Amino acid sequence: MSNLEKYELMYLRLLSVFSLVAFVGAAIYGILLGTSYYLIYTLIFLAVFNIFNIIKFLIVRKGLLTKHSSLFVVFRGIEILFILVCMFTLKDAFQWANMLLFLPIVTTALLRGTRESIKLTCFTYVFHSIAFYLAVNYNPEFASYSRTFLADTVFFLFFYCIPAVFAILCGMIHNDNMRNFNVIADLHEHLKEKYKQLEFTQNEVSTHYERLKEVNAKLEVSNENLARSVAQLYTLQRMSQAISTVFDIDQLLYMVNDAIIGVMGVDYSTIALVDKSSGRLKVHTTNLQDDDELVTMQDNLNSGIVLETLNSKKTYMDSHVADSRYNFIYQRSIKSLAIVPIVSKSKKMGVVIIEKKVEDAFVEESVNFLDMVSQQIGIALENAELYSEMKELAMRDCLTGVYNRLYFREYIKTAVEDARKNNYNLSLCIFDIDSFKKFNDTYGHLFGDKVIAEIANLVKKYLRKGDLIARYGGEEFVICLPRTSLKEAYEKIEELRLAINRHEISEDSICAFITASFGVASFPECASSEIDLIKSADYALYIAKSTGRNCVVLSNPIKIM
Repeated sequence: MSNLEKYELMYLRLLSVFSLVAFVGAAIYGILLGTSYYLIYTLIFLAVFNIFNIIKFLIVRKGLLTKHSSLFVVFRGIEILFILVCMFTLKDAFQWANMLLFLPIVTTALLRGTRESIKLTCFTYVFHSIAFYLAVNYNPEFASYSRTFLADTVFFLFFYCIPAVFAILCGMIHNDNMRNFNVIADLHEHLKEKYKQLEFTQNEVSTHYERLKEVNAKLEVSNENLARSVAQLYTLQRMSQAISTVFDIDQLLYMVNDAIIGVMGVDYSTIALVDKSSGRLKVHTTNLQDDDELVTMQDNLNSGIVLETLNSKKTYMDSHVADSRYNFIYQRSIKSLAIVPIVSKSKKMGVVIIEKKVEDAFVEESVNFLDMVSQQIGIALENAELYSEMKELAMRDCLTGVYNRLYFREYIKTAVEDARKNNYNLSLCIFDIDSFKKFNDTYGHLFGDKVIAEIANLVKKYLRKGDLIARYGGEEFVICLPRTSLKEAYEKIEELRLAINRHEISEDSICAFITASFGVASFPECASSEIDLIKSADYALYIAKSTGRNCVVLSNPIKIM
């Protein structure tokens, strides 16, 4: 609803109240005077006026007044005519009807401006003058109101100066209101435009925000993948470094298994290796803590999918593990499983088994990483074997196959320390082949080498599992006998001396018997350290060779003060 219609409705309500009051007043006035004809005429007139107001009210409510601006002028003209008719037909209404003429003029000035209200003032002036002259000339009741034509004309001119002034003042108010309204309308339009721009900007911001969210989500995925790749590369780099520096296979595989758990975020990781003696898979490194789970794992490694994966040398992966499908993970609620074979060239070395309690845990990158890890483990195992073989070769005498002097020096320190810690005897024997130079000079160095090798093999047959024989240098050997007293050592070495005496060494047409001299000492009976023990046994050997050879001489026990 427009402002014009809103104010017009207020005006109509005011007229309705006025007509209602007039209707009631006329009725009371007529009853008091007893003039029924006058009362009926007045009531009919006011009823018609109210009907006119009702019709106008309905037209205004429907918005027709704004669409058809000429209706406003017509309605105002009709209202003026109604008032004039009322003024000159109802003598008692003459005075207040004159004042009532101001109301349409003032409201028109307020609603439509000075120009419309001046027009209405002129219209009212003309019809008011005509009605006045007609009433004065044809209605005797109004004859007393007339003076002269000139006086009446001047009176009307001055009388209508008052509504004209009101019209101008109210028109100024209207113009000021319209300016304010236009300013407000312009501001409203400006705000609407700004709001549209703001809405457009908000939509753009929202669109950009959604795009930014998508980009951020992609960046997060990329960052996660990058972080995973960096972690995997770092792990592989550490493994490569460890392979070249760590030769303890237990330590290396523990580190590798821990890295797999950390990088891939799995629940369980197990490395199983092929046992050389039995050819079966055995759990080597795992983070399984429960003993029953370890037993279940070990009992089911050498059958089913684990063995198939090892034999096929191809990675196996199951992202939707059924509860009872695999015996080795029974009752662990595993949902994703990967088994990676550890191979080196054509050699099958073991498997890596990783488990997670969520489905679809392993993607292609995970499988590639595991393949690279298994390759690194294969290289590490191969290197460890080579290192072990090289270390073994470095500790062995190439002629006899027994340990050499270097290994013996390391061994005797540990053996004496262990004997001291656990409070047991450790006996040491140093023996030398008698007249060995004569064999070399008589039969040649090749036969001499054969003598040394056969004596070493013979001695090994007489030793227990925990005993040790090493070539000390030339034709000298050392024998370590843990948990053996000096007396027990003498009995064993004497038995060995006799066996050497009986042993025949032959090659082609050469046949010979040899003898050996033995010096025996024992810790802590004869020495308090590994150096003293070696010196004591060596001195006893010196005595044996000085007293005729082919005998066993014991070192003197330490005197305890």
